[in-house]
Amino acid sequence: EKGTLIADNVLEGQSYMGIYLENNDSSSVIGNTVTGRGTRTDYHGIYFYVNYNQMRVVGNQVYVPNGSYGIRFYANYSNAANEMLIANNFVAMKGTPTQYGIATEFCDFIGVYFNNVHLFGDAANSAAYLSSFGTSHKVQNNNFVHSKTGRAINVSGVN
Repeated sequence: EKGTLIADNVLEGQSYMGIYLENNDSSSVIGNTVTGRGTRTDYHGIYFYVNYNQMRVVGNQVYVPNGSYGIRFYANYSNAANEMLIANNFVAMKGTPTQYGIATEFCDFIGVYFNNVHLFGDAANSAAYLSSFGTSHKVQNNNFVHSKTGRAINVSGVN
């Protein structure tokens, strides 16, 4: 699909994933409220898996009562002229599993700007922002907070 838009929705009570996009081109998730049920520890609020070009996640609110990921980009690819964007989102998470408020893993050319992420969980390996492997991850003007054990930011293997 090219140009998929998911906007201004309220999604409540999902047990596994709120929004999932795979194999899309230039899609956007804008202005949604996603609230998970909290029954699965591998819950994802918004998950982009193997997508291409100007992917956008902007102005969303994600509440995860007991899960692993608020917003996750995994193996998404773009270029400098078509940077992917995660901006102006609010993510709140609590619970016992290892948690990542925003995660960009194996992604190229992504900008993470003006997000507010607050983790309340106890897992020591958690991070409000996780960036691992890929090229050109720009992270600016965010508020990453981890109130208990864990990290605010965890970066590894990014060029």
